[in-house]
Amino acid sequence: YAREKEWNNNKYNGTVVEVYRPDGSGLDYYAPNEYGMYRFPESGRGFERYMQPDGTSSGNNENYSINEIKYRGDNYASAASFAGFYNTIQDFYNETGVTIHYGDISAYDPSINLGHSTHFTGNSIDIHYFGARGKELRGANVYIQANVTLTNSFFQHAQNNGFSKNYSFGCRFTHKGNNNQKLHKDHLHIGR
Repeated sequence: YAREKEWNNNKYNGTVVEVYRPDGSGLDYYAPNEYGMYRFPESGRGFERYMQPDGTSSGNNENYSINEIKYRGDNYASAASFAGFYNTIQDFYNETGVTIHYGDISAYDPSINLGHSTHFTGNSIDIHYFGARGKELRGANVYIQANVTLTNSFFQHAQNNGFSKNYSFGCRFTHKGNNNQKLHKDHLHIGR
C-alpha cells in the first residue's frame, strides 16, 4: 500500500510517496518533480497504462516537449492522488484479480494543458471500462459492454480511498459524483 511520508536525508527534504511492494520485498519511494507532482508508474500489480490491441501503449500525450526537453507520459499525480489511486488499485485487484488500464492523470507541467483541462492538478484519472473477466474495453461506446458489478466495485474502492468526483456514462453504475457525462462513454473517471 502507499502513503504520503515526510522525508529528510542528504539527498531530499520534503514529502515522498512511500509504496509497500505487494510481494513484501520492500519499499519504493517517489519524490515530486519541480512542480510538486509524482510520476505514477507505467505498470505494476493490477495496473497498466492504456493499451492498443497489439499491446503498445496509447495514453494521451505520450510524448511531448517542454522548453525543447522531451518528456514521456502524462501520469503525474498529486501525492494524495498517487497514494489513493495505488491503494484503490490494490484493494480492487485483491478482490477481483482485474488489472485496470489508466491514462490522463495530468500534464507534466500543471501550468499548461497538455491533455485534459480538468486534469492539470493531478487529482483526476481516466480508466478504460472493463468487461467480463476484466478485459480492457476500447471504443466510443464501450460503457454498454462494461461489467456493472466490477465497475461498481472499482468505484466503491475509489470512494473509500478519497475519490468523490467520479464520472461515467449512463445510469448503470453507482458512485459519488455525476452520471450521464456525455464525454465518458469510452472511459470512466475518478477524481478528488
